[in-house]
Amino acid sequence: MSGMPSSETASSGMASSETALSWTASSDSGLGEGAPELLLDLLARGQHVTLRARGASMLPLVHDGDVLTLASLLRPRREGESVRPLRVGELVLAVRGEDLRVHRVIALEAGRARLRGDALHEDDGVFDLAHLHGRVVAVRRGDRPLSRWRWAGRLPLVLVWAFRLLRRARALLRRRAISGHLRA
Repeated sequence: MSGMPSSETASSGMASSETALSWTASSDSGLGEGAPELLLDLLARGQHVTLRARGASMLPLVHDGDVLTLASLLRPRREGESVRPLRVGELVLAVRGEDLRVHRVIALEAGRARLRGDALHEDDGVFDLAHLHGRVVAVRRGDRPLSRWRWAGRLPLVLVWAFRLLRRARALLRRRAISGHLRA
């Protein structure tokens, strides 16, 4: 899900500490003046930020128009709370220049994270953790919160890992069969 954030009036269903931003699709990478800075500033202060997703890169979990609530990866919302470490399978807000995207962490590698949209065949590459600013803590479709979205979103990752393991096992069996055939 990539797009362009712009200011929007808070809806009646949001808590007063949340800030609403609308995320609309954009064919070019130009963002509204100051929008990324505002978004990152709010997350850096520990505020929850609400974005409207645009695009199909996170289907079937996140649909175009779903509302995503993000929490800071760097700072707890309340004093005394701790920020839990980033985990594989979480949805995060990544920023590179003016490009903003909410995609899934598929691997963590020495202070860096590899991201991919659930509906995409190729990953987004590796991002330094400094370029990851928020984690998705809630998804709402219309008036309905999606309560099992965290587990449902991990299914594509589990299937990918299972197929990779199956391919490796089949290749190993083929090599053994070929080497055994040559000895006979």
